[in-house]
Amino acid sequence: MYIAEGTNFNVIGLIEIKSININYPIISSYNNDLLKIAPCRFYGPMPNEVGNMCIAGHNYNSYKFFSRLKNLSNGDIITIFDLSRRKG
Repeated sequence: MYIAEGTNFNVIGLIEIKSININYPIISSYNNDLLKIAPCRFYGPMPNEVGNMCIAGHNYNSYKFFSRLKNLSNGDIITIFDLSRRKG
């Protein structure tokens, strides 16, 4: 996967949805290249900070990233971890 030279990013946390087998890093910022690698922080604070964080990610037909969200059921748990593995 090609990332444009000079593209800076950090992993800031993890998103986990056990019921549909999702466990991905969350990248600190977003652009088209980064969205091909993992879900990205689109807006808001970092994990475990006060406020609402918006995460963007593709829903490819290949079962990558958020392609299985349609299989979620009421009550399924979505967990966001910071880098110390604390739940948000």
